[in-house]
Amino acid sequence: MPPDHLYILGTRGIPAAHGGFETFAQDLAVYLTEQSVNVTVYCHSDKNSNEIWQGIRCVHIKSSQTTWGTMWFDLRAILHALKQPHGTWLTLGYNTGLLNFIPKFFGKKQIINMDGIEWRRGKWSLFYKIMFYLNYWCAGLAGNILIADNPAIAALLQKNFKSDKIKMIPYGADPMNAYHRNIIHSASPDVIFLGAIYDKTLVDSLRFYAAVYVHGHQVGGTNPSLVEALAAGNAVIADDNPFNRWTAGDAARYFASHDELEKLLDKDDFSELKINARKRFHQDFERIHVLDQYRRILFE
Repeated sequence: MPPDHLYILGTRGIPAAHGGFETFAQDLAVYLTEQSVNVTVYCHSDKNSNEIWQGIRCVHIKSSQTTWGTMWFDLRAILHALKQPHGTWLTLGYNTGLLNFIPKFFGKKQIINMDGIEWRRGKWSLFYKIMFYLNYWCAGLAGNILIADNPAIAALLQKNFKSDKIKMIPYGADPMNAYHRNIIHSASPDVIFLGAIYDKTLVDSLRFYAAVYVHGHQVGGTNPSLVEALAAGNAVIADDNPFNRWTAGDAARYFASHDELEKLLDKDDFSELKINARKRFHQDFERIHVLDQYRRILFE
């Protein structure tokens, strides 16, 4: 029997250089490719081309980095995937959920990660809030399996869609490796990291040495950066909401105002939080366990 095919849509593509979805798509694609699964990832690009990266087929589709460009990219990715061998579709996010009815019409099995509650974010205009909300409903109705990355997201989905097609899988991360132990003995206290850093090794080092990690996300599910902070053993101070409380548990202190945040930052001893962070990470968020849960759902 030939290996299964998986088509990953909805991200900017791999190698990851943007955000949590791209990092997850890369990790999952590499993990499944090592298990002889044929994986295709659609990449938002400035060129039209095909290439193989670490055994993964990357289909580059040229489109602009605008809202309409993203919609055009998603449509072209769907139309391209419809012409490929039969397989499972994994869509990360519901930003163009209306388009998920196209593969549904052709009988494709769709697993959709339903991301966070985008229409509640204060940064969006009313138009975008309405669009996010409508696409959320379209994706929820079109998907065969809806993945929530946090129990609070799962609870919302269960109010709106059939509960038997909802699965809860958080994001994962890797435990801190031997590289960081070596850095402890060699790095100068004068070392400072500045600016946006996408190199995973450098980001892990920054987290490892941080006195405290402040997580300000107010809506959404299980945020990858919060999980990675737990993996690094960061002392976490997070916005007080059910998403962050489930993710970090007793490995964090929580604030609901600027004054509360200031008081928490004035504390000198965060050693207990650092210990609890690693305990919480190993309990639910090791990457290999998260990826294996996806593998079972994708090919069950």
